[in-house]
Amino acid sequence: MTIFTLSQQAEPSALIILPEKICNPNRAFFLNAKVLTPAKLKPEEVAFAGIPDPGKSSYNKSELTEYLIKIHQYVETMGIKVIAVGISAFWQALTDNKKFTLYFGRTLNGTVFKNSKEKLELDFSEYKICGFLNPILLNKYPNKLKEVVRGLSVIKPLIDGEEINSEEKVSDILKINKILTDPDEAYEVLVKLFYEPQLTCDIETTGLRWYADEMLTLSLSPKPGEAYCFAINYRYHNKNTEEKFIDILGRFFKKYEGEIIGHNFTAFDTAFIVHYIMRGRLFTERHEPLIDNLKLTDTMLMAYLLQNSTERPSIGLKEITFKWLGEYDADVDQRFLERYPLETVATYNNLDVHATWLAYNELKPKIDKEFPTLNKEFQEIAVDLLKLKMNGIRVDREAASKFLEELSGFIKKDKETMLNNKWIKLAQRVWAEQKLQKYNETHKNKKENWEEFIEEFNPNSPKQKYLLFFELMDLPPIKHSKKTKLPSADQESLNTWMADENIPEDKREAIVAISEYTLATKILNSYIKIMAQDSIEVAPGDFRIFADFNQTGTISGRLSSSGMINLQTIPSKSKYASFVKKMLIAPDGYVIATADYSALDFRGSHREICA
Repeated sequence: MTIFTLSQQAEPSALIILPEKICNPNRAFFLNAKVLTPAKLKPEEVAFAGIPDPGKSSYNKSELTEYLIKIHQYVETMGIKVIAVGISAFWQALTDNKKFTLYFGRTLNGTVFKNSKEKLELDFSEYKICGFLNPILLNKYPNKLKEVVRGLSVIKPLIDGEEINSEEKVSDILKINKILTDPDEAYEVLVKLFYEPQLTCDIETTGLRWYADEMLTLSLSPKPGEAYCFAINYRYHNKNTEEKFIDILGRFFKKYEGEIIGHNFTAFDTAFIVHYIMRGRLFTERHEPLIDNLKLTDTMLMAYLLQNSTERPSIGLKEITFKWLGEYDADVDQRFLERYPLETVATYNNLDVHATWLAYNELKPKIDKEFPTLNKEFQEIAVDLLKLKMNGIRVDREAASKFLEELSGFIKKDKETMLNNKWIKLAQRVWAEQKLQKYNETHKNKKENWEEFIEEFNPNSPKQKYLLFFELMDLPPIKHSKKTKLPSADQESLNTWMADENIPEDKREAIVAISEYTLATKILNSYIKIMAQDSIEVAPGDFRIFADFNQTGTISGRLSSSGMINLQTIPSKSKYASFVKKMLIAPDGYVIATADYSALDFRGSHREICA
């Protein structure tokens, strides 16, 4: 690590942290041109700290500790109170905040960095920490210039003692922050909102399952700064009042003719509103006419069309509106909203509908200019996917329950076969010996018996599979992990080895044993158990499973599937494929049909493609 200045007369007021390969005395021209000039800084105002490359994916705790000790000593000695960070790992260590890129152009107070193993604490709480994008990335992504400048632009004001980005109070953001707990008052508000041509809408829930979880609150906003939250859930009053809220809101959504705008709204919020409010959680009322009654616009779909790229920019509402509102959800854990008092949940909900207006007002002119037709089609597809999602697919629960019991028996036998294999027994012993060695390296009371550390071989452990396949069995690598760069032992590799006649039979037996066990376990946990135990009875004898279809889940634009089950990965070729497919049945009076495109590729000429 190198700490230096670019001026002999330097009296630095800020320390700038960057990777050592671009931040060293030999890169003075680069640092002047790409850091000091955009930040409007003079060389004598700052010092630089060049951090060595970790040589792997990230810095470990001991490396961070080593470098932060030197940084702390330097800033204390020099009286520096501003630290600018161009490395995310050091930003997180200095602020205890993981949202590095979101804070470009903002500042946080430092934290106390702790290393309990070394019993060390470094107090950075009196320092102003600002993050910025490493300017070397401009060589690859020149369109990131604004982000670089935005992050660097706060250093000079901080040096001069200016306050940067003090968080606004809710009262400054929301001029009307109304929380409605009385159905009669809520009715009066809805009458007023009914004549608005556009409303932003957002809901808060106890979970992500529209068919099982509860709605807590729903917020509507006719314009930025004005929001009304309806306290639907009985937790905030009683069951009778909840029914009244559902009744008046249900009538509102069935009759409202204006545009309803939300973020990730069509895919998520609308399913709850249709099921929980418009049909009172009764599956017997068809959802399609209720959905068709709503005029929906989803700002998340706009953001995806405008921003999607291989850089995978975040298109969440909080990220899009961070530059205006900061981290307004910092004090709320969305996983446990039902634990918070109504005022907290309602205010958070109202801030969401205000934020949706900010996102809409920025995205709408851009989408109308660049992709008006595509956006219209994309929004329409979202509605069709919502209908598909809420329809679900019927399953034979009785047959699934029987097969679940049968498959559990297969798995038990497959596991016994796997654990009795000589190669896997060897792997268990070597693994235990390695654990014994690690134990003795860190404990004074040494142990000699490796059997104390024996454990069942875990075929889902990459480390144990690496030990078995590549260190003990010495199998040829088929592919490598993108993350670790080590040889991979995924199912594709196992299939290749099983088909390789050059693999000795005793090794093939170990591969087959693991493959059979993992396949059966996956089929049980990913499909059969869900069909047998988690399927929802939407009508007498009619059990269904529900999946999500995600329009914004991939870079390529292809759909992805998630939720209760991934309907895009139903097995087709394994020995259990036919059993799984038999569990998927058509409703009475219908049949299941499949269709597929053959080689659906663009086949225009080179000239057409270039045009």
